[in-house]
Parts: sequence; structure tokens; C-alpha cells
Amino acid sequence: MAMRDILFRGKTKDGKWVVGSHFCLQHNDERTHVHHFIIPDGTPIPKDRPIGDIQVEVDEDSLGQFVGLHYKDGNPVFEGDIVRGRDVMDKHDIYLVCEYGVIERRVVTKGQWENTEVIDLVTIPCFYFRNPRTGECLFPCRDNEHEFMFDHAGNKYDDPELIRVIED
Repeated sequence: MAMRDILFRGKTKDGKWVVGSHFCLQHNDERTHVHHFIIPDGTPIPKDRPIGDIQVEVDEDSLGQFVGLHYKDGNPVFEGDIVRGRDVMDKHDIYLVCEYGVIERRVVTKGQWENTEVIDLVTIPCFYFRNPRTGECLFPCRDNEHEFMFDHAGNKYDDPELIRVIED
């Protein structure tokens, strides 16, 4: 069984994106608060180097996990990304936001009697793509030529105006 990449992306306090391993520390002084850090991917960690020299603090609101797919250009897809695709029925661009949550789907199986079906409602914790206009949640899509069918349009942290445009 192949290992999967578990990566996170977050924005530093000075506005730069960093990708790597996420961890958080909780402080219990006058007030309880949590700091979020990423150790950048590929950073060497010598035994004699303090972790404080390697870790980069990131804004909690900007954290997003790698969803296991890559765009046509090879770049990774992260939670919080906004993707653009083509609606083949209406022949116009659609924009979707990559999110993590629980979605519900109907599962149809054969019933125990001939020509009968059993319909169950299952909840699935997963990454999905939400259409802000309709609220519809779609699973990630692949095609034969590319791992992921949609193009990267931006992300909800750097391009909040894109969310407003697609919700109108």
C-alpha cells in the first residue's frame, strides 16, 4: 500500500504561503490560545537545531490540507482552493470551492427479493467541491488525460472577491 502525502498549506503573518507539516501548540497563561505552525516540506531537521528555528507560524484561518489531487499543471489541490470548470450542459464556466466536511449520499443496493432495492442514506466525511450558487457538493473529478479536470482559479484567502462574484 502506497503512502499518501499529508501536507498543509498556510499563510504566514507576513502574507507568504508555506507548505509542509502542520502542528499546533496551546498556551495556558492568562488566556488559553493556540498557535499554528508549519515545518516547510523538505526542511532538514538536524538533532542539534531547535524546532523554533525551523517552524513557521501561520494564520489558522488560512490552513488547508492537500486533498490528494493535482491540477492539470501538476500543482497540488488544497482545501480552500477555488476551481474553474466548464458546465457541459449550459456551456458556461462554473466555480467551485474545495472544502472538507460531511456530505450525505443515497446508496442503492439490491433488495433480498427479486426486483427490489434498498436505499440507504450514508454520511461521508471527505473533501468535496461546493458550488456557492447552488450549494451542491460534488466529489473530485478525474478524466483520462489529466488527474484533475478543473483549472485553478484562486483561493478563498487571496481572492475573496471571486467568492462574492460566484455567489451573486
